[in-house]
Order: sequence, then C-alpha cells, then structure tokens
Amino acid sequence: MRIMRPTLGDLILSNDEYGTVCHLNPPIMRTRPVATYVIFDPKNYKLIECAVDPNFKVKPELVDRVRKYIAARQPTPAPTGGEESDRCQVDQ
Repeated sequence: MRIMRPTLGDLILSNDEYGTVCHLNPPIMRTRPVATYVIFDPKNYKLIECAVDPNFKVKPELVDRVRKYIAARQPTPAPTGGEESDRCQVDQ
C-alpha cells in the first residue's frame, strides 16, 4: 500500500478536526470552521479534497513558535552513566 503525503492546500481530517494543510515541516493545518492552527500527524490523516487552497501561507513567526513547542516537548536523553561510574571507582 502506498502512503500518500499531504500537500499544501489539501483539506484533511485529523483527530476529528477538518483543516487545510498550510505547512509541511512541521505539519500544520488550519482548522475549519474555527481558524486555529494545530499540528497533525502526516501518517495518520484522511484526505477529503486535494488542493482546496494551494496558495495558503502561514506566517514564519507561527512556524517558529510551533517548532519551539515541538522541541520543548522532546524527551531528554537518559544519562548514560559514564560520568557517574568514573566517580564511583574504588581505590585499591
């Protein structure tokens, strides 16, 4: 099965919300009928109609805010223990 990627201006259904794809990286859609911007999963959506508004643009400031939001919610890597094990060596 071939997975279709969303394109700018597509009308999609994601998380029970309809919206127009307005940015792909990060994936952002503008919901309908209330015009709010939300992140959607490009691997889990339903295409309703292609190219409803292919010239739709989103402000770069909004994209920057979404990127910062995503980065702030990324899990921090667990410590490897390398530094701590160096401190716990027993002198003989």
